[in-house]
Amino acid sequence: MSRVGLHFQKDLHGAAMSEKVTIKHEQEALQTVEMLTRQLDETRRDLARMSSFPGLNPAAIIEVDLTGRIHYYNPAAQKLFPDCSQENYKFPLLDDLLDIVAILDQETDFTHIRERKIGDTWFQQVLQRVPDNDRIRSFVIDITDRKRAEEVVRRQSDYLAALHETTLGVIG
Repeated sequence: MSRVGLHFQKDLHGAAMSEKVTIKHEQEALQTVEMLTRQLDETRRDLARMSSFPGLNPAAIIEVDLTGRIHYYNPAAQKLFPDCSQENYKFPLLDDLLDIVAILDQETDFTHIRERKIGDTWFQQVLQRVPDNDRIRSFVIDITDRKRAEEVVRRQSDYLAALHETTLGVIG
């Protein structure tokens, strides 16, 4: 075989080897893309599942920025505060927003629990500062029935204490 023919054969062999390496890299890249696609699909499913939790929560959840503008509310919040979907709605449990921010900034876990009465309704409110985006998340439940029951128990206790004192006075 001539020198040119030998050189040509080496070039063909080198090209074939290079082609095999390229195909192998492409196959590996394709496998990587397929694996990443599966992981992305799995992450999307997890995100969809996780994002349904606030909507299913029986407590009202409302998230506001530091100006009081509502950025999120779940169906329970819509039920408890029907006007919260209106633009420029001022959430009544956050009428003291600046005080809340100051309190939350002092808490080590950025969480504060309180009870507030609005009209005839009592609410328990768990407030959380979301530092990543300067928002306040408020979890709210109506505790009016519990407050009424506590009042009944307090009155009965006062009555029984007075009855006890009266009975001791009569006996003694």
